[in-house]
Amino acid sequence: MKHILNRNIKDILYTVILSVFIVCVMFITLDIFQDSVILTKWYAFLIGSSVFGILMLCSRTVFCIFSDKITLCLLIFLSYLLIRNINLYLGINSLYSPLAFFVLFLCFRNLSTKLNNRIVIVIVVLCFSQSIYGILQYCEVFNNYSRFKVVGSYDNPSGFAACLSASFPYCFSFFNTKKPILLFTGVIISILIIIAIILSGSRSGILSIIIVSMLYCGYKRFFCCSKLIKQVWLCSGMFVLIAIGIILFVIKKDSAVGRILIWSNTLELINDRPLLGYGPCGFTANYMSAQAVYFENNSESIYSQLADNIIMPFNDYLFIAVKYGIIGLLMCLVVAYFVFKESDKLELGHFCIISIGVFACFSYPLRYPYVLFLLAYSIAISSKKIGMHNLNIMVKTLLTGILIIGMYMLCLDIRFESKWNILVEMSVLGKTRTLIPEYNKLYKIWNYNPSFLYNYAAVLNKASDFRTSNAVIKECIKYVNDYDIQILLANNYYNLNDLSLAEKYYMNASNMCPNRFIPLYGLFLVNQKRGDQKKCYELASLILNKPIKTMSSTIKNIKREVYVFNKSKKAINRLDERNEEN
Repeated sequence: MKHILNRNIKDILYTVILSVFIVCVMFITLDIFQDSVILTKWYAFLIGSSVFGILMLCSRTVFCIFSDKITLCLLIFLSYLLIRNINLYLGINSLYSPLAFFVLFLCFRNLSTKLNNRIVIVIVVLCFSQSIYGILQYCEVFNNYSRFKVVGSYDNPSGFAACLSASFPYCFSFFNTKKPILLFTGVIISILIIIAIILSGSRSGILSIIIVSMLYCGYKRFFCCSKLIKQVWLCSGMFVLIAIGIILFVIKKDSAVGRILIWSNTLELINDRPLLGYGPCGFTANYMSAQAVYFENNSESIYSQLADNIIMPFNDYLFIAVKYGIIGLLMCLVVAYFVFKESDKLELGHFCIISIGVFACFSYPLRYPYVLFLLAYSIAISSKKIGMHNLNIMVKTLLTGILIIGMYMLCLDIRFESKWNILVEMSVLGKTRTLIPEYNKLYKIWNYNPSFLYNYAAVLNKASDFRTSNAVIKECIKYVNDYDIQILLANNYYNLNDLSLAEKYYMNASNMCPNRFIPLYGLFLVNQKRGDQKKCYELASLILNKPIKTMSSTIKNIKREVYVFNKSKKAINRLDERNEEN
């Protein structure tokens, strides 16, 4: 009796902690960080995984690790990521993420079926809450302070849709019951999630729920049917998918065409380093340079007006291949292969993995820690418990020690990010020069967040310390090299009167994003400083005739200044012509 009572207390404790964990990973936002939305959720994921792992290790006499193919392949893949991340250190987050994922996976595998069923209920209830939140944003009941109508508790519709579409398959658990009230509840929640995803405008989310719903219905209704019925179902499904795909392409044609450019340039990067990739910052450090080369060689490209400053390839498979090579991608796919191969039948976890996999073809669901939580959970509950080995006290103590050290390092990282956020807020108030000593102190204990380097370089630029700004920004280029970096470098060299290098970096920025006005305006100022009036006139004409992608006050001011120059230049030319006639 006492044993049963203790077990029930433990189960309740696990349920409460996991519920709080999921709420934080899905909803939490703290303004003490520069990235108040996503970074906060990452900290919640890493700390929550550690706390749950320590609790499981310390409270259970039996904590098993498994020697099945799924666990072994996952361990090899995550170890590979860890080794590659050490090679180009990006702070504690990059090192701790693979470990946290594996600990979470092991914890879920050690939970009872009863407790796992409770987790499913928590997931569905919280996704219901998220969908209601998004719908109310669309109805303008809540303000999301974003240019998008629906983002939920995320920074854009992609995160919102990734969260809901990945969780959607767990609503199917309500369809397997004979209780009408539960069935009705499942249908209502599913409909609300679908409505929320449609309102968000996420085509990846819409496609994910359509595919996973068709697969689930086909599996449940036609799995035991004749071969002919299966073929009819398959052909009908393919036809529907093609039709929906065409409709989704047409709805946002420019966005879809723009992604083709991104994928094409990303494949070029992969082709240069196919096996091992470029490392954890491979995409952010190299993609925009590849885009610049493309537009330099294809100045009249149809993509010119669609180009943007890209930090993600809108395909997580390509993202993994760029960072960790074909080897890393194959390891990932091998894990997925064994998850399905080693199972006798498809479970809800399999459908969740399929939903995430479809979404990953057109977006970046793995950017969001909640999706990783679901992935760890889905792989764990879809795996057979074979080859069980109970961890001895020494291994448990070692793992607990590693998790405690990891949490301590995370606390230092949180402290750094919060201090940096305070400095940014103070710099906005115009206290830039007085903040330089504080920035220097943080720079000495830098946590390897590249965004800090860019911000520090920008602050130095405002303080007119252009040489130091260049030194910092060139360190940042190892991790991120994009349009903003090129503009800052160009501005520094312009103020240092190194006009050749200023021109070079303005040209780089212009090639990266041919539709932007600031690089052309920078080139205009460079040539004006040189006294090259002919070149200035050419650039002025180019700026005035350039189509506008999105109007802004900056573009208006640039066009106004260039128009005044152009007008005065024409007036001077007319005066010169009259003088010559006289």
